[in-house]
Amino acid sequence: MPLLTQQQIAAGKLAADSLHSKLNQIYQHDLLVFGHHDSLAYGRSNGGWRAASPTNNNALNLSIDKTDISIALDNNDAAGLFGWDLIGLEDIPNAASIDLTKSTAKLRNNIPVKDVIAWIKKVHNSGGINTVCWHMKNPSTGDDYNDVSNPNTINEVITASTNANKTFTNWLSKAVNFFSSLIDDNGNPIPVIFRPFHEVTNFSAFFWWNQIDHTNSTVSDYKQLWENTITYLNDKGIENLVNAFCINDFFIDGNTGRTFDKIREMIPDTSLFDIICFDGYQRLNTQQQNNNHPHCQTCQIADSNFDTNNFVQRMRLQLDEINQLAIELYKIPAIGEIGADYFFDNTSWWCGTLQQIIADKNIAYLMTWRNPPYQEGDLSSYYSAYYNPNGKDISDVNTDFVNDFIQFYNDNACTNSRVLFLNEMNSTFG
Repeated sequence: MPLLTQQQIAAGKLAADSLHSKLNQIYQHDLLVFGHHDSLAYGRSNGGWRAASPTNNNALNLSIDKTDISIALDNNDAAGLFGWDLIGLEDIPNAASIDLTKSTAKLRNNIPVKDVIAWIKKVHNSGGINTVCWHMKNPSTGDDYNDVSNPNTINEVITASTNANKTFTNWLSKAVNFFSSLIDDNGNPIPVIFRPFHEVTNFSAFFWWNQIDHTNSTVSDYKQLWENTITYLNDKGIENLVNAFCINDFFIDGNTGRTFDKIREMIPDTSLFDIICFDGYQRLNTQQQNNNHPHCQTCQIADSNFDTNNFVQRMRLQLDEINQLAIELYKIPAIGEIGADYFFDNTSWWCGTLQQIIADKNIAYLMTWRNPPYQEGDLSSYYSAYYNPNGKDISDVNTDFVNDFIQFYNDNACTNSRVLFLNEMNSTFG
């Protein structure tokens, strides 16, 4: 793992301060940036995601060619914030010491790690904002991030000299090398928003870091896990990060009886993060409904989590709490991830559902999740608009959701002039 010089560390701090200042300005001006995860990496239309109406020559065109990213941000508007995932960085041998900008190794989502670094640089050079999460494997069992078989995992990871702790520390050294590799053309560190151990909850264990109870791995253990991670990166000279603490949709299962005091219990050392956010999805809640997609529109409507009024209500409740916490803790509020399953049932989601959620709520940004590459028979959910007239997905023959997204993009079209895409963000904040 290469050692950073004091000059590089200081430059990283300046870069992070600059990004924090930009986000704070956006927040203070009651504006918000639209983001999308893995936009340059893949999508459902010709290797990338698009939102172009077949009948509107002036439509937003976000054509991204997987094999030629040079056109991605040069002449077309695009998201102002781009999300990336370090998923599988832990699997790359010698990732703590090799030149990751030249490595042919791929992450677990089949994206070469050098491409992610190049795209982060591309976005940065174009004035965009980058954010990074990490679906890290379970350091205790070696299985995937959603392995919750060992209720002692968090405690084992934070306990010095355990095998889980040694594995975890080794993986963090690889993250040090990755973040150290984010350098612009002038040799300066590129700032990124880092959102580790996201979607934390103390009532539903779906990631290993969510296994929080009062006997095995506790809330205090989770906080120490979070704090140890940031402290380790800082101690190794990584200062180009603006850290985000992220909770999960608190009412996802319809239990509105929960109190936000439970959220407050999970907040780590406030000196270690600058953004407080949460993730929330309008999604189906039973495996039967998912298995029946795309032919189960009646049972989707009956699903309380999928119900638009339910979704809007619980998102707005959580935005109220996040905004209150942001004020109390002097942090910047945001929505880390948002989206809806199956747009064929949500053709007015952008100007309808999403606009209702953010209409009078002050956040710095929101990010929709990735659009997976389409393969025939693929039932994967996608979370941003695209148009693929030659495709066979059910949404390819219905462009209503595309046109609705274009209306969302166009200022004042659905009263969303607060939402910034790349070009307007650059012209407003430089």
